[in-house]
Amino acid sequence: MAATVLVIEDDPATGRLLESVLQIGGLQPVLITNAEDALERLPDEEPDVILCDLQLPGMDGAAFIEIVKASDLADTPVVLMSAYGEPEQHSADTFVGKPFDPFEVTHLIEAMARDGP
Repeated sequence: MAATVLVIEDDPATGRLLESVLQIGGLQPVLITNAEDALERLPDEEPDVILCDLQLPGMDGAAFIEIVKASDLADTPVVLMSAYGEPEQHSADTFVGKPFDPFEVTHLIEAMARDGP
């Protein structure tokens, strides 16, 4: 069974790119455009990995990740991504800067789904 990746990305082009390369990599992406909707869907999706942009409308990615890490999904691997550099403090397991190589991100997600954070 393919690992489920919850992708929280508000930029449509980046979201479609990630969705495509993750599918090519044999993963099952679930694309959501904001953190609030992602929090509502988390119990139903039960993702194997979460890939979250930092700059989102409403709640930002860092705040979303803090909520996830304080929940029943605390052991779910989380990747934070941003074009604005890595924040000094965040609760994600790893960080990816934008622009990124989509296939490297896919390999990272595959490894995290298989091995954990």
